[in-house]
Amino acid sequence: MKYLPRASQLATFAILALTMGLGLWKPGQNFDALAYAGCVVKLSGTSPNQLRETTLLLAGEQVSAETLNLWHQGEYRQAVTSHNQVFNEQLSLYRNRKLFLALGWLGTKFGVNPFIALFGLSWLAGSLALLLACWTFLRNRAVTTWIIFAIGILACGIPALMRLTTPDTLAMLAWTLIAWSLLKKPGLLMGLTPALPLFRPDLIILSLLLCCLMLWETRNRIWIVSCLGSVIIFALIQWGTAPWSTTFYVTFIDRLPLPISEPPQLHISQYFSVLLNQTRALEYRNHLLLSLLLGVLAFLLQQKTRNRLLARFAVVSICFLLLHFLIFPSGEARFYAGPNLILLGLIVWGLDEKDPKTGKYPSAAS
Repeated sequence: MKYLPRASQLATFAILALTMGLGLWKPGQNFDALAYAGCVVKLSGTSPNQLRETTLLLAGEQVSAETLNLWHQGEYRQAVTSHNQVFNEQLSLYRNRKLFLALGWLGTKFGVNPFIALFGLSWLAGSLALLLACWTFLRNRAVTTWIIFAIGILACGIPALMRLTTPDTLAMLAWTLIAWSLLKKPGLLMGLTPALPLFRPDLIILSLLLCCLMLWETRNRIWIVSCLGSVIIFALIQWGTAPWSTTFYVTFIDRLPLPISEPPQLHISQYFSVLLNQTRALEYRNHLLLSLLLGVLAFLLQQKTRNRLLARFAVVSICFLLLHFLIFPSGEARFYAGPNLILLGLIVWGLDEKDPKTGKYPSAAS
């Protein structure tokens, strides 16, 4: 048993290295990368008539021929890659990822191909999230609990996420920054919370839940201002983009080629039909159920350590998961990577009840 701590430590480092290295070694080249790159090209001032052609030329410089061929297959993808108007209207579904696109555009100012800039940004954000989570949750914890955190990273699908060009890794970083701020630098939390929608628009849910939690905990009405700031930032980034109903329709009902000039009508019966079907699909796409299980376990363990704030933060995470599914009922693991990472950390803190150096229970601002 004396070798167990060292084995746990080595296994954790190996899993982290594998998770980060897999993305660099074998990028996934997802179709969404084409739309994100198109948004960056548009930010560079390319005219609408040249946008599709320019983006595809840039894709040809970095994306494999096999992937390019795959991007042209199927009626929907063929329409996107063949018609200027279709391509331009699809971009409206992606333009609200402001921070992701702005940083990608900044990379192109240094002569980097937008596909490389966006993938590099995605990978870097995911790597920083993992490293910051390890620093926040594993430092001064019993080494034997590290392996639980590392195995959880594999179970939650984070290695697959690291291969994609996606703002979901930025969202994972945002969750990690919130947890680090809550535990180590509470003074930064009030400024960071309103900025969450910039990382990914759906994080407005987390922003509002956090404001409610901190208002309850501190009785400081300044959190009302933070809440209003979140709403204003969210409204600004959504300005000029496709509304929720359109995004919902083209994601779950029909991938319309012209969602802006021919906007769909989402009926309440269609919404509940999609919600029911997606709930049934959780039987085999069970990442949300795993996330909820982690949330309940984190809550119970934090209750055991008598850390009221962290227990309530676990409840906030559970509420986020449920509300997110009601608004956008997808069981894909990438939407839950952020809360999963934090809940795994809270579980590690709960299993190692006392700080090995001080002999005290972990505090919310240690």
